[in-house]
Amino acid sequence: MSRRFLALSILIIFMMFSSGCTSDDMEALKENEGKPVRVMKVEEIESPVTLRYIGTVTAEDIKKLSFKTGGYIDTIFVEKGQLVEKGDALVRLDIKDLEFNLKASKAQMNVAKTQYEKAVNGAQEEDIKIAELNEKKALDAYEFAVDNYEKVKKLFNEGAVSKSNFDDVKLAFDLSKSELEQAKEVRKQIVRGSRAEDKDALLHQLKRAEADYLHKKSMVEDAVIKADIDGYVVDIFYEEGEMCPAGYPAVVMRSKEEIVETGISFNEVERIGQEAKVMIYHKDEEVEGKIITIDSMPDSQTRTYTTEIKIPESRFPIGSIVDVEYILGTQQGIWIPVHSIIPMGNDYVFVAKGDKVEKRRVELLEVSGAKVMVKGLKTGELVVVEGMKKVNDGEKIIVNKDSD
Repeated sequence: MSRRFLALSILIIFMMFSSGCTSDDMEALKENEGKPVRVMKVEEIESPVTLRYIGTVTAEDIKKLSFKTGGYIDTIFVEKGQLVEKGDALVRLDIKDLEFNLKASKAQMNVAKTQYEKAVNGAQEEDIKIAELNEKKALDAYEFAVDNYEKVKKLFNEGAVSKSNFDDVKLAFDLSKSELEQAKEVRKQIVRGSRAEDKDALLHQLKRAEADYLHKKSMVEDAVIKADIDGYVVDIFYEEGEMCPAGYPAVVMRSKEEIVETGISFNEVERIGQEAKVMIYHKDEEVEGKIITIDSMPDSQTRTYTTEIKIPESRFPIGSIVDVEYILGTQQGIWIPVHSIIPMGNDYVFVAKGDKVEKRRVELLEVSGAKVMVKGLKTGELVVVEGMKKVNDGEKIIVNKDSD
């Protein structure tokens, strides 16, 4: 039993030793046969020429809406994210004080208007009759005062009346004379009408009153913030009952239209025209955009030219990072994968020649996405596209059967 066990052990050790030698031999054999690579047959084709950039989705128009006058928020009609139409009410102030001031201003304007129209149109018939009646009363009072003054003066000269009584009569005489002159002047002014300078003064007073009324009326109208575009409510900075100062943003809106902002390098800005076709990619979705503007001056920090691309509304969330592809046309030539290029001071590829590889220098003409158009290859040649980093010039290779 023990001899059989020993023989079995020797057999196992021998098989292990033999297996180890065979593995080394196999590795050496494979090394001699060549290194495995995958190749691609070179063909001259027409391929699109594109440029790719990263962009950010933003709204085409952002609006910060504020009140022209400060006040307490009375009513908020909308919520964040709500879609509104142009003219919809968003937020309203408490306008009790504003309406009171408006009524007072309107009353002042009406008074000024009445005074001005009276000066322009002249006095009415009843105004003239009243002025004539007042003049007649003043004349009667004056004639009585004159007669009384003459009598008392005579008595005073004869010593029958004291100087104190005489002074009282003379004062009454002087007052009646002044009142008569004033009554006459009032009647003449009413009949003649207001002077030009008086009319001008009343006209300026009326214009000031009208301007004040219109200002207060606009304050009442502006106490309601309305949407001036179709779009979405981005933010509301105050709550009902809070004080909102004049000029401070109360509501932020954005338009429904979206744009993608991206930067173009100096070397490529001239290649991309306003009419260039552009595709936008986000996750599994793609849309075609339209270039709106390309800045004529580069950004001071990035040194790139900001470009705005309009896309269909509400396709991507605001702030999304997207891929931007400018399609500049097509170009005929030999196109190979970018990753097949070996940069070693100059640009090289490995070309399969039978069971060996040849190191070939190429010139890069155009890059489009993951492909590059090169000069230095011929139609029908086989370019190594996988395993090229493991081979050297003149080494043996084994071409993968799944090669293109």
